[in-house]
Parts: sequence; C-alpha cells; structure tokens
Amino acid sequence: MRVLTTTVSALACAALAATASAQNATQPAPLQLSIGEAITRGLEQSPRVAEARAKETGAAAAVTARKVQEKPDVTALASYLRTNHVEDFGVRQPDGSTLVIFPDVPNNYRVRAQVTVPIYTGGRVDAQVRSAEREELAVTADREAVEDEVTLDLTRAYWGLVTSRERVAVLEQALVRADAVVNDVRARLDAGVVPPNELLSAQAQRARQSVQLIQARRDAVMAEVTLGRLLGLPPDTPITPTTPVSQPTPGAADLIAQPVPTLVARAREIRPERRGLLQRQDSYRISAQASLANLKPRFDALASVEPSRPNTRFVPRTDEWRLGWDIGGTLSWPLWDGGRARATSAQALAQAEAVTHRIREFDAALSIDVRQRVLDVEASRAALDASDQAVAAAAEARRVVEERFSVGVATSTEVLDAQLKLIEAELERTQLLAGLRVDEARLVRAVGGL
Repeated sequence: MRVLTTTVSALACAALAATASAQNATQPAPLQLSIGEAITRGLEQSPRVAEARAKETGAAAAVTARKVQEKPDVTALASYLRTNHVEDFGVRQPDGSTLVIFPDVPNNYRVRAQVTVPIYTGGRVDAQVRSAEREELAVTADREAVEDEVTLDLTRAYWGLVTSRERVAVLEQALVRADAVVNDVRARLDAGVVPPNELLSAQAQRARQSVQLIQARRDAVMAEVTLGRLLGLPPDTPITPTTPVSQPTPGAADLIAQPVPTLVARAREIRPERRGLLQRQDSYRISAQASLANLKPRFDALASVEPSRPNTRFVPRTDEWRLGWDIGGTLSWPLWDGGRARATSAQALAQAEAVTHRIREFDAALSIDVRQRVLDVEASRAALDASDQAVAAAAEARRVVEERFSVGVATSTEVLDAQLKLIEAELERTQLLAGLRVDEARLVRAVGGL
C-alpha cells in the first residue's frame, strides 16, 4: 500500500511538472517596449484612430466628387425597342408608284454618345469644392486630436504600469526585510531576550506588508492588461517597460520655462481641435455662398452623335442605320424656388455662428487648462524634491534604529515602524515621479505638442 501511494505521488508530481512545462512553453515571451514604441504601436492598433483616418479618407473623396462637377460629362446610351406592326403610309407618285413615308419597322435600334460641358455655373461648383476642402482640413484636425488623446491615454497607461511594477518591487524588498526582522526577533525570543509580544507584533506587521504586496501585484496585472488592450495585444501577453520613470517627457522642460501667455497663444495656434473648428466654420460659410449661387443662371454646352435604325430625323423612315448629330447649349435660371436657397444659406450661416461660440468657449477653457497644467508640473516637481528629502531621512532613520536594535536598545516595533515609513516614502516618490511624467505629457498635450 505504501509503495502504491509513493507511485501515485510520483506520477502526480510528474504530471504537474509536465503541465507547468507546457504552460511555460506556450506562454509568450515578454514584449519589451519603450514609451515611444508603445505610443507608435498603440496609434497603429487604435480603433479610434482607424475610424478617424477612415473619415479623413471619406472627406478627401468628397473633395474629389465636388471637383469632377467642373469636368465634362460623357454619356453613352444604347437601346432597343420593339413596336407593333402598322400599315405602311405613303404618297402616290405621278408615275403611279407609291412613296412610303412611314414604313412598318417594328425593330428600333438607337445608340447615342453625348458630351456635356459646364461653361458657367454661377460659382456653385467652386463654392462646393472650397467647402469640401475646408471640411477635409477639419476632419484631418479631428484625426490629429484623436491621435493626441490616444497618445495621452497610452502615456497614462504606460506610467501606470511602471508605477505598479515599482510598487511591487518596493514591497517585495520590504517583505524580505520584514522576514529578516521576524527571524531575528524569533531568535531573540528563543534566547529569552525579548517578550513574546515582540514576535507577534513583528509577524502582524509582516502580514500587513504581505497583504499590500498581494494588492500591488493585482494592480500591476490590471495595469498590464489595460496597456495591452490599448496596444492591441492579447490579455495574457507580458509587457516589460524599458523607459525609466526618471526620464523626462521630451519638450516639457522647454515649455515650462516659457511664460503662460506665450503657451496659451501657442496652444490657440497649434491645437488641432481649434483648427478643426475654424476650418468647419469656414466650410459652413462657404456652403452658404454655394446655396445662394443656386439662384444664379447656369449654362451648359452639349454635343452628341446618334446613329439609329430607323433614324426619325430623316424622312422618309428607312429600316437602315443612319447617323445624326446635334450641338447646342442649355441655359437654366431658377427665377423662383420658394425661398429654398435662402433658407439653406441661413441654416449654414447659423451653424457657422454656433461654431463661433464653440471657439470662444474652447479658448476660455484652453487658457485655464494650460495654466492648470503648468501649475501641476511645478507642484509635482516641488513635491518630488520634498519626497527625495523624505526618502533620505527615512532611510537614515531606519539605519539608526537598526543599529540601536542590534545593540539591544530599540524594539522590533520601532524597527518595523521605521521600515514602514521608508516604504511609504519610497512608494510616494515613485508615484510622484510617474505623476510628474503624466503631468508633463498633459502639458505638452494642452499646448498641442503631442
């Protein structure tokens, strides 16, 4: 029985080892990404960016559709018509014969090729083209704004993953120190130097740090999943950030050194959202002009060739192919349309006026946003300097307490408290560093530099 139990245990261990090996073999290799590589990949995989680019392609096609209205229009037509039989109609000639004027031809064939050339459109086509071009520029600005938003989301997710990983590393080191303190206190308890409550306090502190580590690992997994979703990766793909949190955001230092009014003026000029609003405003105004242009006359020239069998242009009709042609022009002038054109023009002008108010609101919010981002960066830098001092002071305090504990003049609770304060100071510094990177990215985004 004992041999059987040993054999089953060995087989179970072998099965577990094989399963673990298979899982390790199927697990993908970690994807190492810098912040720049993550942004590039995220923009390529983002559905929002793909949607914006598709709209941009559609706007470009709309411009092409407007432009071709100025070009000649060539139409080809072929038809066949079967009619009922009729009696021949003719006229008696002096020589006694009959001249058939309308013969019985039930099969009618017609081929026509026509060219229409717009000579004068009253400015309709030109206004429609210019309106479509402004709309294309507005859609392009919308796409740039979406890319900036996605870039900011990727930046937040990237530094969120870095922060969570740093938090896990700090807590793992703290747990190792807590284990060492617990072992030291247990040895002193066995030697009768400290009371039992010292060991219990050390074990309780170690348990609390273990709980924090479990929560930090969970947060790190969720941060990795969030970044992987933005990158278009499967949920189980491991990601290794390679950009250190201490690396500043490019361009942020130059921006923070400039006066706030200069940054606000630059943001009004560069921000794609504002450029898109301005282009769309121009598009509405030009559309209003195009609507009024429908009240002006229009002249089109046309020419065509039309071989038919029979050809009704020739008398008498004969059941044979004959070629006809025509050339001329068409002048159309809508003298009264019930006020449709003016109403459409008024609608477009009202939309342009609405965009004007949106621009005013955007400018007011933009000024506050830039000022807030500058203050955020300055506050984060000041807090980071203070945090550096806090970390240095906490590390020195822990060193002193550990030396006092080693000579028996300090308790394990004091050691653990000093260690906890150092952990909190290090975690706060890591969070402030990541927060500073995000604040810098938001400043660059607010000014329009992402």
